[in-house]
Amino acid sequence: MSYFNKKLPLLFLLLLTSIQCNNLSLLNRSKIIKRMNLSHKNLTKIPSEIFKLKDLEVLILHNNKITEIPPEISQLKKLRKLVISRNDIQILPPEIGLLPNLKWLSLKANKIDKLPKEIGQLKALEVLNLNFNRLIQLPEEICMLSSLEQLMIGYNSLTSIPQHIDSLTSLKEVYLNNNQINQLPDSFYNLYLSLLDMSNLGPAFLPSDKICNMNQIESLIIDRNTLTFFPICIQIRANNNSRFNIIIKD
Repeated sequence: MSYFNKKLPLLFLLLLTSIQCNNLSLLNRSKIIKRMNLSHKNLTKIPSEIFKLKDLEVLILHNNKITEIPPEISQLKKLRKLVISRNDIQILPPEIGLLPNLKWLSLKANKIDKLPKEIGQLKALEVLNLNFNRLIQLPEEICMLSSLEQLMIGYNSLTSIPQHIDSLTSLKEVYLNNNQINQLPDSFYNLYLSLLDMSNLGPAFLPSDKICNMNQIESLIIDRNTLTFFPICIQIRANNNSRFNIIIKD
């Protein structure tokens, strides 16, 4: 998605090549920083000076060694995009739910095994990336994310999906791949999706005939083994609808 490229005003990008990572005191002098990129800096924690940047809208901390997100994250009320992928985070603080303007949250490739129920308070959230974590289940409160358009929860250890998943009426893309799910709730098939990744969903997963009702799907990603058990309606649609694509993974 290119939301931040199109809609945000010109941002001041602070390049850490000109600032020593262990001396960020000069950040206190600035009141206009809206974008901060601290990727690939070998950080073990988020510098406390960051939380003094009240105008910060984009914070990128990709590929560090950060182990926790402190409660002070709630001070960044204007934050719209938060990327803390490829770190060592195990727990999300409840304060993550106190970011009213957050639209994009990427926690890909961490060690998170549980989400706080407060995540459901992120009413503006449009993109949530939780791929490559250790999640076993999702809190029911995730179904309160009324603006969510893209949900990525692949490569976890999920065994189920919340029963009220169809409350996510804005959802367009879901990536469920590479989990341990054997059955999806009937409510899941009420979602109005354009893309669905069900590849390697679970070792005993059997797709329901209800998937035939998801006529709006344009891209369906499945693995070769599961394809054998898919309802015939999917093959018929693929043969008769040029806008419908089946992408097969090994």
